[in-house]
Amino acid sequence: MERYAVRSSTKAARRRLEAAGFDSAQAEALLHMIGDSQEALATKQDLASVQGALKQDIAEVRSELKQDIAEVRSELKQDIAEVRSELGAILGLALR
Repeated sequence: MERYAVRSSTKAARRRLEAAGFDSAQAEALLHMIGDSQEALATKQDLASVQGALKQDIAEVRSELKQDIAEVRSELKQDIAEVRSELGAILGLALR
């Protein structure tokens, strides 16, 4: 909720609280507590901004992960080729 909207309704809220039996100090304290708690709330715009940033972060991590997998796959293929070559050399010597 926008801070302006909270301020514009403060007088009306104070009157309603006082009509319900709150004295002026109690009404004021309650309205301050509500106002303070609303400052910590996220707006739809805050959530949309965070959502956009989070989607971008996920896309970057996904891309990095794909690259890491491709590198590991390439290294593994190279290691397998080396083992085959070494094994072939060992077996070739053993058959002679």
